[in-house]
Amino acid sequence: MRGIMTAIPLCLLAACAGHKTPPAATVAAEAPPATPTWETLILPEDATRLDDIARRWVNARTAARRVSAKRLETEGDLLQPGGALAYPDPSPGPYRCRRVRIGTSPRSFVGEAPGFCAVQATERGLGFIMQTGAARPDGYLFADKADRMVLLGGEAPGKTGRAPGYGADAGKSVTGSLERIGDFRWRLVIPRRDDGLDVIEMVPIAPKMRGDTGAIQASDAD
Repeated sequence: MRGIMTAIPLCLLAACAGHKTPPAATVAAEAPPATPTWETLILPEDATRLDDIARRWVNARTAARRVSAKRLETEGDLLQPGGALAYPDPSPGPYRCRRVRIGTSPRSFVGEAPGFCAVQATERGLGFIMQTGAARPDGYLFADKADRMVLLGGEAPGKTGRAPGYGADAGKSVTGSLERIGDFRWRLVIPRRDDGLDVIEMVPIAPKMRGDTGAIQASDAD
């Protein structure tokens, strides 16, 4: 009996030794789709205009100086081509916006009344929309250099029209360079089809805190 009981465990051990544990199942993880960059989306004619911004700055400023050198000086760094600063990403939220049009024709130095625009956080990244004005750019902002982002979008006609998606209508497609030019101050430089530039100044609208009356009261220690 003792021999039988001894033989059973030995047989079990032998069976276990001969049985290999199956390998763990592995699942090949698919790489997430690459986020599109503006270089892969931009139309050739828009890429040409974007690359031409530096030359347009020179020509447009020369023409604007002939119209009004004093006004050009008053605009300050808004119309200075080398004024872009690092960290160009704007915070999502509402902005006050003002467009200045400059170009090579004698009547191309035109400023519009301040209006409104907005930067929106979306699943596709930051979006920009001009909410007032006759020609309103609307699109997405793409990371680029350390001192600029690139806008790809469409232009909404009139006060109520809707902008087409980028590339849907090449004639209404818009590209531009978004730059930070100071604390809480940005500009969007859009090369137009007539060799000029639209420069949109952007200043965020500060949110109000509950209980804030807008007045600064002296402390008890004063």
